[in-house]
Amino acid sequence: MNVNPLKVNIELKSDDINSKWYAKKDVSKDKETTVTFFQREGKRTFLQKIKDFKNGVRYGTELASKYSKELGLSGEVFSNPKNKSEKPTISNDTLNAKFREAHAKLKNDEPFQKSDPLVSRSSKEIEVSIDNELILKGKDFKNMTLRFFSSNMVNANKNYSDFRDHIALALDIRANPKFTDDDGKIDKAIEALKELKEINLVGYDYAELTDYNNRKFEFNEKIDSLIIALNKAT
Repeated sequence: MNVNPLKVNIELKSDDINSKWYAKKDVSKDKETTVTFFQREGKRTFLQKIKDFKNGVRYGTELASKYSKELGLSGEVFSNPKNKSEKPTISNDTLNAKFREAHAKLKNDEPFQKSDPLVSRSSKEIEVSIDNELILKGKDFKNMTLRFFSSNMVNANKNYSDFRDHIALALDIRANPKFTDDDGKIDKAIEALKELKEINLVGYDYAELTDYNNRKFEFNEKIDSLIIALNKAT
């Protein structure tokens, strides 16, 4: 049986941890469901409540509870109502914490595990994004990261193939802290990645046109995160 895909967009634009989470569900002609979570500060006015009702805007906690499996939210984060007629719900504070924890992992370029919040345990085809950055896990995360390095090193002054195995080793170790390998191989990978920070990326000759400095900064940040993982394994 084909299952309609689900996309979840989380807009984490407010620094106010006391902001209320709201959400809106849209279904396309192709029956693809998109749920967008967003924040508002302060109480809603009467007119805002009417507008929300017309636009299908609901409390974020309500839709998070409805899509708990798709969002990978475990039962322990939900209330345990004494009245059987009530449904278990997640609090705004807990929802906010889970969204921000996942956001921090994305910003730190950390891999997501199957057990992490916002990583689906459902069989549905699901995509979860925070501020337009897609949450990936396992093999997908590794492949995407390898593609990132490969695309930035096309026609660079060093060959990507010379570094791929070192990058792959660092990704495997970071995804599994208990991963073990030959210390000599890890030391070689650390030295190779340090060297990798010195290369010129694609667009070096046209720096202003290719946003080179920002791309180089992101490139080196990813390298640093891999070196940290390798150092922890030695």
